[in-house]
Amino acid sequence: MHEVNVAFGITPRAQRELIFAAKLASRLGSPLHVWRPRQLIPETLDAGERFGQVPVQRVEATHVADRVRRLIDNVQLGARPVFVVGTVEAESGPGQIIVGRRDLRVHDGAAHLAPMDEIALEARGWGPVCIPFGNAPESTNACRRLLDLAWRLMLPVRFYHTTWKMEGVADALPPSVHMMPAAIAVKAALEETARRRRMTYRTVIETAASIDEGVCRFALREGCSLIALSRGEHVGRGSYVDDILARSTTPVYVEPRRS
Repeated sequence: MHEVNVAFGITPRAQRELIFAAKLASRLGSPLHVWRPRQLIPETLDAGERFGQVPVQRVEATHVADRVRRLIDNVQLGARPVFVVGTVEAESGPGQIIVGRRDLRVHDGAAHLAPMDEIALEARGWGPVCIPFGNAPESTNACRRLLDLAWRLMLPVRFYHTTWKMEGVADALPPSVHMMPAAIAVKAALEETARRRRMTYRTVIETAASIDEGVCRFALREGCSLIALSRGEHVGRGSYVDDILARSTTPVYVEPRRS
């Protein structure tokens, strides 16, 4: 089971991310972990407790808990957050989802979900999950894990692939004729997995100018709730995942790179 994690903050964006994370955790039936920074005040400054004063750390923890519970109650979720001290990205690991900003780090641990300033996955309606796929055979397993997420969210799926045009092929022919054999194999495997799980899906093949342009515009046309991606095993910064994160207005989920 995924655990949903979000960093506490008082900015409008941080508040939106907290609401998004709470609603996501409720949808997945998962725990919600709310992280606050470690207190940097030296322990010696807490000596005031001997004089009947409450230590700063305890005051801060109480204020954070009150703010979070009040915000969650306002959206009527009834979620019970777990409060954690630390840095969410540095200390979260496998099996966890970090809800946060666009400039997401590359690491092999937790998945990331960039809300793109939405307050909920269903902010524009319960649209499908867009799962782009490519030519690499190893991407099949990654896309199947993304299918698992769509299944847990109880949402339909849109498989999407954009391919380069081959010279000498008539423009009147469908884009699928330009697909590489490896991409056709990935497509067949994903569709078979969706059928086996009795999921509602549709596959769209296009010849867009770039991957990020194709994916982002397709997600908007289809009214997708989420774009779900996976980083390649040997690709870091500079991948199409980063291009989509920079361009998308649709929330983006990024599966961690597997070592």
